[in-house]
Amino acid sequence: MRKLAIALAVLSAFGSTAAMADTMTTAKPAATPPTVTGTVSAFDAKACTVTVNKVAYHFGAHCKISSLKNGETVTITYKVSGKIDWITKIVVVKA
Repeated sequence: MRKLAIALAVLSAFGSTAAMADTMTTAKPAATPPTVTGTVSAFDAKACTVTVNKVAYHFGAHCKISSLKNGETVTITYKVSGKIDWITKIVVVKA
């Protein structure tokens, strides 16, 4: 009887550990990065910035944005670091 009680205690301990492991390894889904769609009102190739909807979005160093034009509609995917919105992707929306 004592051996049976010990065996049941061991089994229940393993069962609860497995259940705890299942809840601990469940990952949250990755958040989708923020995006904005709007009209380019300004761009500065020297400063590597594009202004859309009165907000300046920044590229990394050595950007090549000379193909953008004022008045084009673009969709920007960006990440926020401190107070700066860094562009990770920009796509011109075709009319």
